[in-house]
Amino acid sequence: MLKMADFRGSPCSQGEPSSRTPTWFPPLREGNLQEGATTDSSRATGIIHSMGYIWVFIQAILFLLYVFTMIFSIGASWGVWRWLGVPLVGVGAWVGLAALRMHGRKLTPLPEPNPALGLQRTGVYAVIRHPMYTGLLLSAFGLAIVAQKPLAIAAAGALTVFFNLKAREEERRLQRCYPDYADYQRATGRFLPRWRQ
Repeated sequence: MLKMADFRGSPCSQGEPSSRTPTWFPPLREGNLQEGATTDSSRATGIIHSMGYIWVFIQAILFLLYVFTMIFSIGASWGVWRWLGVPLVGVGAWVGLAALRMHGRKLTPLPEPNPALGLQRTGVYAVIRHPMYTGLLLSAFGLAIVAQKPLAIAAAGALTVFFNLKAREEERRLQRCYPDYADYQRATGRFLPRWRQ
């Protein structure tokens, strides 16, 4: 059975088919081997992209849940404390827009790295590995606080758990694409700056 760690269908990966041929198969011609390797690579690429769309589907469901709680859930009364959400929205918007400007039209919701974009290590990415998620989460919490919606805060918490899991999956794939990504990880924080190196 093919393990997930054995997939080499990523646009960034440069894996080669194994040279070990099981003893129970008859000898194959070189052309057949190359054709089989190409078929396996294409199949692996399809599976990887299919799993990427599953992440996007779950993300969309959680965002819809957040919007639903913002609109239809019962609000609380927190007085002036509600305005503590305003700076969260401001910082979140700034971080998210800074990351969005660097991606441009190359932005993708899929966890698979975009080889056309490369590894971003400048701007806001110099201190945070996933500033897009940071901006979304800060804005989600901030808006829920301003709107005084406890269930929306809970939905933002669910988004935090999801984005943490999705970021881990993205980093696993980035490590396969970029040999120096581990050094970048040690120097930066996932969602917040790492003040101590």
